[in-house]
Amino acid sequence: MRVLVVTISDRCSKGEAVDASGPKIVELIASFAEATHRDLQIQSCLVPDELHRIQRIITQVTDRTDPLFPTLIVTTGGTGFGTRDVTPEAVRPLLDKEAPGITQYMLHLGLQHTPYAWLSRSVAGVRKRTVIVTLPGSPKAVAEVLPSLLENGLMHAVHLASGEEEVTGDLLHRRTTPAASSPRRSESPVRSVSYAHHSHRSSPDRAVSQSLGSDESRVAPHVMQGPGRVPAIGQAPLMANQLTPRRSHAEPGATAAPYQQAQRSSSSGSQSSPSLRLRSTPPATTTSSSATRSAAPTVKFASDVSAVAWRDRESVWPMIPMTDALSIIHDTVLSCGVRRTEYLPLHRTLGHVLAEPVTSDFPHPPFRASIKDGYAVIASDGPGLYPVVGTLVAGSHPDGFMLQPKHICRVNTGGPVPHGADAVVQVEDTKVMDVTPEGEELTVFVMSRAKPNQDIRPIGCDLKEGGVALEAGVTIRAPEIGLAASVGATVLTVFRKPTVAVLSTGDELEDISTLRTRKSSGGASTLAPHPGKIFDSNKSMLMAAVVESGYDVADAGIARDNMEDTRQKLRVAWESADVIISSGGVSMGEVDCVKKVLEELGATIHFGRVNMKPGKPTTFASLGSKLFFALPGNPVSAMVCYHLFVVPALRAASGMSPDPTILRARLLQDFRLDPQRPEYHRCVVGRSVVTVAAKPAIDVNADAHDVLGGTAEEGLELTASSTGIQASHRLLSMAGANGLVVLPAGVGSLPKGSMADILLIGPL
Repeated sequence: MRVLVVTISDRCSKGEAVDASGPKIVELIASFAEATHRDLQIQSCLVPDELHRIQRIITQVTDRTDPLFPTLIVTTGGTGFGTRDVTPEAVRPLLDKEAPGITQYMLHLGLQHTPYAWLSRSVAGVRKRTVIVTLPGSPKAVAEVLPSLLENGLMHAVHLASGEEEVTGDLLHRRTTPAASSPRRSESPVRSVSYAHHSHRSSPDRAVSQSLGSDESRVAPHVMQGPGRVPAIGQAPLMANQLTPRRSHAEPGATAAPYQQAQRSSSSGSQSSPSLRLRSTPPATTTSSSATRSAAPTVKFASDVSAVAWRDRESVWPMIPMTDALSIIHDTVLSCGVRRTEYLPLHRTLGHVLAEPVTSDFPHPPFRASIKDGYAVIASDGPGLYPVVGTLVAGSHPDGFMLQPKHICRVNTGGPVPHGADAVVQVEDTKVMDVTPEGEELTVFVMSRAKPNQDIRPIGCDLKEGGVALEAGVTIRAPEIGLAASVGATVLTVFRKPTVAVLSTGDELEDISTLRTRKSSGGASTLAPHPGKIFDSNKSMLMAAVVESGYDVADAGIARDNMEDTRQKLRVAWESADVIISSGGVSMGEVDCVKKVLEELGATIHFGRVNMKPGKPTTFASLGSKLFFALPGNPVSAMVCYHLFVVPALRAASGMSPDPTILRARLLQDFRLDPQRPEYHRCVVGRSVVTVAAKPAIDVNADAHDVLGGTAEEGLELTASSTGIQASHRLLSMAGANGLVVLPAGVGSLPKGSMADILLIGPL
């Protein structure tokens, strides 16, 4: 009997509440197994109320092809009407066969104790060879329902679903009659059927001590071998190497030793290679000689990621298209709260996006201003010799000065024009006739006739009072700084730039900043890694890329390949930054645990694989207003994915358009296509001179059909050349690259001379 108990609870999975229902189910099933003389393997795990997490643990254990799949899965929690209650929605799509009779019987049992039992949305059924039953989250409800299910047919369903020998209808009928309701131990119909099935198998005894779960679901195995073999609640789980072989009930001296006795027996060394096995014959006929049993190997529980043999062999994350991944990121950025505004002094707003428009409280210019250096005149006076009656330089106040006819006033560019004047004559159209001994102008001859309003900027011609100087959404550059200053805006409302932390993962990594110098070349110091180690280049590279993109960045360190250190480093990064970028630990390696830690911390993983090359295992998650990008560990993959995923997210969070710059360029060589995935090929984008045919000139005086021949012209064309071998570990393919050739999935190549889309990642 192989059972997996799954407690589904956000609070319990985070350690904020004690799981009472899961241990209660373990206790009830253990008691049933003892009463019916069943060998039992029972395990339990905790998962949060997240649909994909629930589905992941169920599919992981039921899709096993070895004999150690669970014959029964019992879940508790998540069956109500709460906003986070998703157990039925998670389980129902996984079922190959539904079992409405089980849920109806559960409802019948529940209504005998409370009129609110109908509020439970439990489901039941079969997936492959495993029966799945979803119970409410209350320990009381579990105790009211589960014993009757076990005693009245649930085990029969388990036998049928798993391929066990079927209990006859006559035997089931006798099971429900008063005379047969309490059969003697040696005549237990359920027990005899369980063992009868195994007696028909030709294969040897099968070890069932292997764990059905993984560390990410906090599997806590409980193993029972007959009576008294289940550890008490709160004790350490019983491991395979702590067990003593169970004697047959027919063996002399067989006892139901308690859990502590089993531990003492194991530690005494009397059994060097204990194992837990399903019997191949019914207990009544089993020989007392343990030497006649088939030897079964001791199998350790997969209680952490070091149990490499039982890690996932295929990713449980669906591979989504690139367009879907970008849409998910953009929608999350806009909805999670990472996009916020702040007030900044004008001198600190460079590079930010304006969140609110900047308006002017006064017209600009606030006075009539001269466009040129020259003389303010009355246009109707015309050319002639006029006395210079004064000067209004830039900064002078025009009030109190009235220009009279047949007089002129000297003015400067940008300076005020005196009242009474209606035109400005540039200095080039005048000639000085008389001067004072000190060199001041007395009379000037105006040589040109001015027109009214000539070379005068009227009040408010640039910006009226209350007008908008800068629209919201504008990226603030030097001209925008100047315009804001011109209207007196000293503090602006801008979109806040998110802060970024960069984390590396891997036992093999050495931080170059903490190592001693090994050798020097000239004036430059260089280092060499220790044996078996490599320098952490990803963190240095990604931090530089973040700064290059215009954002502040923090060093989150290197997380070692274990859950505890990864968890601790992520928590610190989460507290200090809005966006966390990690590299490594997201693929199918035996120590890749980043996704598991993210789920454990309560983050929502929006996607875990993308149909692209390089960068397939790229993962995106969020927790509150924090964003997390788990990039692959290969340096090229990390850098490409930074440009494709992180940069658009940072731009969107900063109020900018997330769309990259896409250019069309001519390929300078053949580019091979990947048959399954779109590829982003590193390239150098440049300009080359090409000869193009000029557009034909048309003689407008000729007949419509008479066209003059055009002449050839030289022009510039964008070109793209590969950076060489595109292996994702080869960082040389990124050096010098300023573009990514967007190659579709397909057979063959894009030939030399083809035009292709280029995603620009650097300056031309």
